[in-house]
Amino acid sequence: MIPGFLAHLWQSTLFGGAAWLLTLALRKNPARVRYSVWLIASAKFLIPFSLLVGLGTFVPWRTAAPPPETGWVAVAEQVRPLVTIPALGAEVALAANATSRAYFIWTALFLWFCGFAAISICWAARWKRIGELRRRATPLRMPKCSESAIPIMSAPGLVEPGVFGVFRPILLLPEGIGARLNEAELEAILAHELCHVRRRDNLTATIHMAVQAVFWFHPLVWWLGARLVDERERACDEEVLRLGNRPQVYAAGILNVCKLYMESQLACVSGVTGADLKERIETIMKNRVVQRLDVRRKLVLTLAGLASVAIPFAIGVVNSPATLAQSSAAGGKKLEFDVASIKPFPHPVAGNSMSYNAWRTMARNSVHGQFNLVMVTLKGLLLAAYDVKDFQVVGGPPWMDNEGYDVVAKAGSDVTYAQMMPMIQSLLADRFKLALHRETRDLPVYELSAAKGRPKVVPTKQGSCTPPDSITSPPSLGTKICGGVAMRRYELTAYSISMAEFSANLASILGRPVIDKTSVKERFDVDLKFDPCSTPGGLGGSSAPNGGGGCADFSSYPSIETALQQQLGLRVQSARGPVEVILVDHAEKPTAN
Repeated sequence: MIPGFLAHLWQSTLFGGAAWLLTLALRKNPARVRYSVWLIASAKFLIPFSLLVGLGTFVPWRTAAPPPETGWVAVAEQVRPLVTIPALGAEVALAANATSRAYFIWTALFLWFCGFAAISICWAARWKRIGELRRRATPLRMPKCSESAIPIMSAPGLVEPGVFGVFRPILLLPEGIGARLNEAELEAILAHELCHVRRRDNLTATIHMAVQAVFWFHPLVWWLGARLVDERERACDEEVLRLGNRPQVYAAGILNVCKLYMESQLACVSGVTGADLKERIETIMKNRVVQRLDVRRKLVLTLAGLASVAIPFAIGVVNSPATLAQSSAAGGKKLEFDVASIKPFPHPVAGNSMSYNAWRTMARNSVHGQFNLVMVTLKGLLLAAYDVKDFQVVGGPPWMDNEGYDVVAKAGSDVTYAQMMPMIQSLLADRFKLALHRETRDLPVYELSAAKGRPKVVPTKQGSCTPPDSITSPPSLGTKICGGVAMRRYELTAYSISMAEFSANLASILGRPVIDKTSVKERFDVDLKFDPCSTPGGLGGSSAPNGGGGCADFSSYPSIETALQQQLGLRVQSARGPVEVILVDHAEKPTAN
């Protein structure tokens, strides 16, 4: 939430800077044009670009490729996190612990609310004083304004003439103003106020007051407010002169109002004495000819408006999540099994226990291009097909977790294990009508680092395990495969794995993503024993892989945190960070075949 809010602030600030440059180019054109530019810059604070980007992500235009295993795509995926610019504040969020972060957020919210409340109360009090004048006002008939679209009323007090009200405005004139201004001066002042009515300046001023109340801490919104008032009054001045009023008479009328009456204290009560009065009088007396917008400037304004909407929308389209279940092989050819059978299992399945067995079964049978699964849930198939953990799957129907299926699928004997995953994805799309997309969220994670000094990991000895590329037939029981991982309820055993691979498997135990902060580069062997009942990842129950037995059977084992520290010299600490998740948009139960 915080990175997104900060991103919105700097985007709105950048947008305001662009508006300033645009108004410089339009300084010789009508003030109403510059006023529109400033108003759009103000409204940008209420419309995050992320909304337009989000709309763009709903445009389906591409299909996800299968997860890459090797080649330049795999290298690009490894380099991508290094060149990605994180959102402002992301590093602070990762470094701070949950308590201090929550304290900071609540403190910031409290300070914001204090400022919001103070501004709102101040404006409400001023509005109440103007409202009292409105209630004490009496109707006033003026021959020159007999066809006016709004009521004209006379109010006691020394407040300048102004338009009161947003949706049903009235023109309030101070008592006796007709005796203090001559007829020509009063006519020019009335023309100015009626121009405010036609332009609906009170409504647009109210919109910016809402921006100021919400973003009171940002200096740009107050600067924008001054620019809006300045161009608003200039636009009405230009209109008054265009209607044929003499500049000397109009300027004299404004000066007399300034001498006799007080300026309105609310931007949403449009008066006649706002903005820089000296500069306004000088501009009125010069009565220079305002250049109309030529074709070139109209084109620039049109393109700028379209770009402000089209660019964030296009970013959303480009980054729109592909329907991952519709994977295809390189060259556009869809990878599918030659034969596939899916039959519902007659009894409920306990959780996602088969997801781990699914991985091992597919690894054993991948050399034959087939796999046979019993009692596997759709969630388990999804975890295996997309190489994600349980906590990375969001949404989907409830039956995904507890309805099992017997799956038998066969392909050619030359199909590799890497090709199996997109084939399963295609199977899920065809038979389960599975549709999903990826999304990055800020979630709780664990950071894995050295407890004291250097981690106590043992580097793998050359020749101590069998490379997976050299295996041409199903391996025998007990074969040590390089990169292989065996996970029991109480033990994690692996041969020649990297610290990143160990962190990924540790995430299954801890139930959260684990980020490697150890700087260990060499591959190593590991045999980690721990109390499964102390792990938050769900491995302590009887439904876990190789389940069975109660917690008392493992009471002599240390907790996972203690085991990491004692056996490997590592520790995990809670933090927050970006986590890629899969959102299930749609799934249907398959028909048996």
